[in-house]
Amino acid sequence: MTDIGGNISTFRASLGLSRATFGDRLGFKAEKIKSIETGRQRADHEFLAALHAVFGVDLNEIIAGSDGARTATAPDGGNFTPSGQEFIPIPRYTVEASAGHGAMVQEEEGSGYYAFNRKFLERRGLKPCNLAVISVKGDSMEPELYDGDLILLDMAQTEPRDSRIYAVRFNSDLFVKRVMELPGNRIQLLSTNANYPPITVDAADLDSIQIIGRVVNSTHEW
Repeated sequence: MTDIGGNISTFRASLGLSRATFGDRLGFKAEKIKSIETGRQRADHEFLAALHAVFGVDLNEIIAGSDGARTATAPDGGNFTPSGQEFIPIPRYTVEASAGHGAMVQEEEGSGYYAFNRKFLERRGLKPCNLAVISVKGDSMEPELYDGDLILLDMAQTEPRDSRIYAVRFNSDLFVKRVMELPGNRIQLLSTNANYPPITVDAADLDSIQIIGRVVNSTHEW
């Protein structure tokens, strides 16, 4: 079995960083770094995605093992994802999309990364640069989406089609709803939960609505 923790420890040592400094750069505590390196804790997708995003490390080599993990650096000094990379880091934002009566959007800040399988994204025709992960708040989309679920948004898909589910900013609120086009250049936001009536946006109010992106994947934690 591959010693992923050992590979991470070797990579950290090659950078000359302490566990505390290494953890600070990744957004994790030194104790978590120690637990992963010693095998007491699994290196989950979020950790691996952060490892790649911050240091540009080849996750295939961390997972499979090698003589030394390589970093990948773009010409402008930033990081990029090699074509053979198995996992792609997608940024998660702290903003929540309401599956209820609306969540106020105060500030959209990055909150780490989630890793998605490259082949999965390619099969779906999804480009990493267009993707973001946010969480769901409320119960209006149950049983399709539950409070606390993480959803993957494709922000290149902003035209409502076939009553699919989108993240939508309406006035100062962010919703996750099915979006339906109605006659008269109107938009209707539909909930799955029958306890929540539709929200109809008239043509005169279309400037107050913005489709952020379509929900293309979701993760439910039990």
